[in-house]
Amino acid sequence: MNSQELKRTLTIVLVVAVLLGLTAAVLYLLYGFAIVWQAIAAGVTIALLLIFVLILLTISIYLWIRFLWLKREFKNCRDENLFLQREIKNYKAQLMQKEKEEPTDE
Repeated sequence: MNSQELKRTLTIVLVVAVLLGLTAAVLYLLYGFAIVWQAIAAGVTIALLLIFVLILLTISIYLWIRFLWLKREFKNCRDENLFLQREIKNYKAQLMQKEKEEPTDE
């Protein structure tokens, strides 16, 4: 082999090696960016899901407290209703007693 052919062969090998190296570097960068992009997308998805869970948690706590409050109000209303029913019954009994005691004008 003469030196011209050797230089030409080495140049071709060097160019192919540089092209393969650049292609590998670009693919590695694209792969790295894809991994980073997937990580960012996963982080955003997890953040949105956490926000959704926190919203549902606050709504459930609010509804639980509201349920306890309504239960308490219902008990108070029921007690008041029973008290008023007893008062009405006593009032009717007093009216009946007064009607029996009053003479009728006939």
